[in-house]
Formats: sequence, C-alpha cells, structure tokens
Amino acid sequence: ELKLEYTALNKIMGMEHIIPKGGTDREFKDIPGPDEDFSKKDTEKILKMILLHDLAESKIGDFTPEQITKSEKEKIENHAFYDIIETLPNSIKSPYTSIWKEYQNQISVEAKIVHQIDRLEMALQAKMYEKSGSSKENTATFLQTAKSDITHPKLKELFTKIVEDQ
Repeated sequence: ELKLEYTALNKIMGMEHIIPKGGTDREFKDIPGPDEDFSKKDTEKILKMILLHDLAESKIGDFTPEQITKSEKEKIENHAFYDIIETLPNSIKSPYTSIWKEYQNQISVEAKIVHQIDRLEMALQAKMYEKSGSSKENTATFLQTAKSDITHPKLKELFTKIVEDQ
C-alpha cells in the first residue's frame, strides 16, 4: 500500500513540504487570487501558514486520503500544533494560534491558497512515487483528491503539468 510518509529525517527536519511550498514574494505574486491582485495578499502570513502546517505534520506525519477523514486529520493536527506551541510566550503563541485557526478554517484567500499548494505538493509526491515504480492505481487517490481540491487557475495549470510529466 502506498503511503505518503516522511522519512525519519524529514520528520525531524520538517523540510519535505517547506522546500516545495516555500517561496519568495515574487513567486507568490505569480499566483493571483481568484478575484483580486495578489499584491493584496499577505506573503508573510502565507509563509507562516506553510511553516506552521509543516511543523504540525512533522510531529504526526502525513496521512493518505483513505487512511483518515478530514475531520480526524484536523483533530490530530490541532493537537500536535497546540502541543508544539504550548510553552511559547503568549506574545508569540497568540498570533500563531490566530494564523493556525485561519489556515485550518480556510477563512482567507491566503489559507485557501496554502491548502491548494499542499494538495499540489501531494500530487507532486504521487508522481515521484510513480517514477519510482509505484503503479498508477496506487497513486490515483492522491491525484484525484488533489485535482478536486485545486480550484485556482494557476495552480490547476501547475497540477496539469505535474500529471502530464512523464
């Protein structure tokens, strides 16, 4: 059974998602929002959301879409996140908690973009598994989940390029 898992090193380092998703202001400006100019987006918040998400995932690992429901994953991720920030001073904990809740509830354009980038990265991992010998049947769920969750035109275009890459 194909699983999207971190290696022990990636769990410790938390770098597997950060590298594909992290970027510069210029890179994020290339992904305009559905109804607005990207220059109105908070790039720092996007990067913090990516890092906070990856920090929580580094503690619990990745789950495949059929391993766990979205609500179960959210519960486990929330628990991991709050465990990690528990000892931080309130001056740091409070803004990170706000950003985390915004991300989890997808209440901003930034949060929606980060969720879609996470799905794009999942598709990229699935294609990497295919290139390493996994069958298309084993990666189909990942690619279908990513395809249905990615709605932004620029990210859809990137998804298509990933899927078509042989």
